[in-house]
Amino acid sequence: MMIILFFTVSMVLESATVSDMNAPTEVLVIKSPKAEVLEKAYASFKDNGFDIAGYDVILLENEQVWIVVYQPSDYPVGQRGSVDKKGFTVEVDKTNNNVIKSYYSR
Repeated sequence: MMIILFFTVSMVLESATVSDMNAPTEVLVIKSPKAEVLEKAYASFKDNGFDIAGYDVILLENEQVWIVVYQPSDYPVGQRGSVDKKGFTVEVDKTNNNVIKSYYSR
């Protein structure tokens, strides 16, 4: 009886571990209207010769404009100015999702 009990407990623990490891974790959800904004901003970012690898993408907004900031992932907190990579900002009009302007940011 002890052997059977040990085997059953072992199987239960093994199953719990396997299911925990395979469970997906939600990392990011992009709502539909914002996806188009990010696509437009990314096209401008890419047209300026940037590669998305190594950048964090930050989406901000005010009343009229979406502001997409591409910031190097390794920027120290509070850093102003460039380290190795330049930051880049793209402003997108909220009414028609057209890029208003894009520029290097700090």
